[in-house]
Amino acid sequence: MEENVYIFSHKHRGLALVIVNNKFNVPHLLDRSGAENDLKNMKKLFTKLAFAVKIYENLGVEQMIKTLKKAASNKKFLKDSDYFVCVISTHGEEIKDTTLASKQTTVQHDLYGIDGMPIYTSDVTTLFNMSNCPALAGKPKLFFIQVGIG
Repeated sequence: MEENVYIFSHKHRGLALVIVNNKFNVPHLLDRSGAENDLKNMKKLFTKLAFAVKIYENLGVEQMIKTLKKAASNKKFLKDSDYFVCVISTHGEEIKDTTLASKQTTVQHDLYGIDGMPIYTSDVTTLFNMSNCPALAGKPKLFFIQVGIG
């Protein structure tokens, strides 16, 4: 067997975690009327692909973090899975930061909870890295982010 080939013979296809925020509690973030379609299409797609689909709607940022951490801590299921998929559909924005010392511009991407509070996409993906989620080590982790800008 080649070293660069994923093994897809685990007990489960995997977990598809879908978070869709479409109704916001802050005036500067408008409701996202098309997000219901994201939810419906993702549920249909990942169910058809034999994933265990977990759907969460209209979460504040603390609820988002708690939900993501709970998914990452599901060691037994994830260890017996081929993949992990995370879909987040919400408002967000790109934040550019130029470090004066190096004059390099870095970009962070915020995702907003319905409370208008942000979480960086890098914080989301870090929850599922080898250190934080060893059950997914060596397995594909797919992140799909659909963001409406403020």
